[in-house]
Amino acid sequence: MPEVTGSSPVGSIILSVFLWFALIFPVFGTPSIEASLGWQGIPVMDAVNPLYVHVLNPDPFPLRATLEISQRVGSPWRGWSRLSLKLDLLLPPGGKVSYLLPWPLTLGTRRLTLRLRRGEVIVKEEAIPIPHPADGLHGYLGPPPAEAHFPAVPLTPIDISDPLLLSSFHALSYTPELLSPNSTEIIRAWEAYLSDRKENFPPREVLVEALGEIPLAPRPLGAVAVGSALYLIALGFALGKFARTGSPRPYLAVLFLAFTTSGTLSALFIRGERVVEVHWEIREAIAPHFALIFAGIATQEGTDWTLPGIRFELLPEAEGSWVGRDVNWWLGPGGDRTAFTVAPGKERIFWSLEPRELLPLGDRFQVGGDGEIQGLDGRRWSREGFLRAAPRGVRPLLRWLLERLSPGDAIWVQAKKEVHKRYARYHFSIYVQGSG
Repeated sequence: MPEVTGSSPVGSIILSVFLWFALIFPVFGTPSIEASLGWQGIPVMDAVNPLYVHVLNPDPFPLRATLEISQRVGSPWRGWSRLSLKLDLLLPPGGKVSYLLPWPLTLGTRRLTLRLRRGEVIVKEEAIPIPHPADGLHGYLGPPPAEAHFPAVPLTPIDISDPLLLSSFHALSYTPELLSPNSTEIIRAWEAYLSDRKENFPPREVLVEALGEIPLAPRPLGAVAVGSALYLIALGFALGKFARTGSPRPYLAVLFLAFTTSGTLSALFIRGERVVEVHWEIREAIAPHFALIFAGIATQEGTDWTLPGIRFELLPEAEGSWVGRDVNWWLGPGGDRTAFTVAPGKERIFWSLEPRELLPLGDRFQVGGDGEIQGLDGRRWSREGFLRAAPRGVRPLLRWLLERLSPGDAIWVQAKKEVHKRYARYHFSIYVQGSG
């Protein structure tokens, strides 16, 4: 038998290929997802927290997928629903992308589920535990606070970019010289709207009452039934006379009138609004470039609905009232949107804080020392008289605002309405300026 004194060239090639794959394999693989909720990983209950998400594509080919984030919210007493956020992503080979997303933390499971999907195939899934939430945070820009009743979190000027993400803070300490004019107004918007939501937000019941002031147009089934009956009677009368006399002319007018009346009634009444969408926009003079926006939707029939932008729901407190209140957020180049279902008798109330341009403010009114409301033309109303003169859909909200205003404060009110075939949209803009 011949003696083997060297390695085979084929074996060397196979070994080289094996080692090459062994070295490359750790680099190539399934995508990875990392996420953390809250400033410095500290989430706050009943606040919109920053959600940091990082996606890595280790493969040597592009990754096109949909990122899904979801959480089950509720309790056995209130009922359960689900929050879901979706966005499409495209990563180059070896690419990494990071997202800063708003996530409202409310009562529910202590876990976020993140998935990457290609169609119906789940490429990657991670369950991120939510740490025990704090009651609030104390942010500081500059020297740390000497005393803080909440966990202290250092901030940089870059962090002051969106007042919505500051809703986790119940206190902010900062050196004014470190802030740009834009950052200063962002902090003012936080002070005006989000520093104390219980104080600065109108109660949900007020908005539901305002939404209920605009009645949904009922389907006049009785009127349609009567019109149809009259039409059939007229048709029978005309056809009977025609059969006996053989001359249609005297009865064509009766038939035409009945048909026209029935069609007109159907066109006028059945076209009533099946959905009412009301927007209330509140702006404070201390932060005029931001608006606190509420949207209420009511319907007589179950329907799917969509609002532009990312909206957060004001949830009711009654037993079982959270059932069926799923919310789906879609983020994309075509514009962010909030999708949900509205059921009869279950109004949906959403809110958001958004930048706004300075537009015409509408009619100005001032609160007098005696509690009366005075217009620019010198006319005076009692508070109840002023509310009775206000348009339906905003009166309860104006009552809540007037209770908070002091003599000398001014308020501007503007109302718009859009009527469409199956819904009506109302928009009320309120601008408040304190006298101090």
